Amino acid sequence: MPAAWIATFHAMLGIRGALYAIPLLAVLGVVAVYAAAYRLFGIWAAAAAAAVLLADAAEVWWGRNHASDIVYQVLLFGGIFAWCRYEATRRTEVAAVAGLLLGAVAFARVDAFLVLGPLALFLAWQALRGSWDRGMTAFVATLVPLTIAAALFAVTVERAYTVFQYHAFNTGVRPYLYAVPAALVAGTVVVLAVRPRRALDIVRTRDLTPALWCAAAAIVAGAL
Repeated sequence: MPAAWIATFHAMLGIRGALYAIPLLAVLGVVAVYAAAYRLFGIWAAAAAAAVLLADAAEVWWGRNHASDIVYQVLLFGGIFAWCRYEATRRTEVAAVAGLLLGAVAFARVDAFLVLGPLALFLAWQALRGSWDRGMTAFVATLVPLTIAAALFAVTVERAYTVFQYHAFNTGVRPYLYAVPAALVAGTVVVLAVRPRRALDIVRTRDLTPALWCAAAAIVAGAL
């Protein structure tokens, strides 16, 4: 995907213009992080997130490199921001844009398929709570086709890179890091198996935001 953006800039602006493709995307990536953080946590958290990124050597490095990390950042946080806009406006077309952006994430990086896990849990949670609406249908209608296309691309055209990333993930990630998400999934399965009606009643009637934040914090702490 970075090569596509570089080729586009080259076609429009020539060889010098192509040099600005990834740096401009890096700036857009910081803006996307700021916008998403502003919608979720407020202006101070958004300003802090943007400031840390601008001062981070890794962000500057990838902003001058032709790798896919910056494109991944733009699509991921752009998708989160679009979904936040949908929650505020309830406009179906905005939800469709969020699905397009998050679906395109899988084209940027093979390991971006990990994003689909939280998305699937979120959609299942909304369905169980009876909160499914036309916007979510539009979101899924754009997310799923792009994801399927990206999966087919990953196992055909990009098969060698996919196999490389798979082995790199298995050898580079410490095995015990699987324990946190595995424990969360196992606990959920046990609760649903032992008291399914009670679990569904909790999902439908209670705000699970604090629990989701605790789960996210546990996963991040394990990764660190």
